[in-house]
Amino acid sequence: MLGGRAALFPVWKGMYERSDSYESSQAYFREHVYQWVSDLRQSVEFLYSRPDIDRDRVGFFGESFGAEWGPLPLALEPRIKTGVLMSGGLVGPIQSREILSPEINPATFAPHVRVPVLMINGRDDVLFIYETAQVPLFDLLGSPANKKKHKTYPGSHSVFGSYDELVRDTHDWLDEQFGPITPPGQK
Repeated sequence: MLGGRAALFPVWKGMYERSDSYESSQAYFREHVYQWVSDLRQSVEFLYSRPDIDRDRVGFFGESFGAEWGPLPLALEPRIKTGVLMSGGLVGPIQSREILSPEINPATFAPHVRVPVLMINGRDDVLFIYETAQVPLFDLLGSPANKKKHKTYPGSHSVFGSYDELVRDTHDWLDEQFGPITPPGQK
């Protein structure tokens, strides 16, 4: 538990010790997207098996690659109640050599996202350019207008120069969606 919140970091197929030969191609993503959604669902199942986890307050935090693909779990996993997408945007030529087919393209899933979403980006991100990747994803999100927010910080793909503000904004968002937490030892 982190100050009253629990964090689970699933290691998706192709990441860290589950690494395989990463390839920026439609074939690679087609094979992996289905496994990523399955991995996420298994992670939520694990959370649901724990008596110390509030099932009504499960959120998703994706950074960079996780934020790029975030619309899929947010649209497909109904047990996730909010999302924070940091340093992400629509998939473009920088991220993939090929145009992704609709069944695996995050842009296809974004309009089906109905949960509240906070997007956090560097205003001058060179991987997810503000005008062509960030704003289009934000506009596509199917979350109600009053339940989605796009916050930009100075900087590029890494917004860690604004770390304190990033942490505060993320916690404020989670407090707004789930209610504030009571720090351990205080009732």
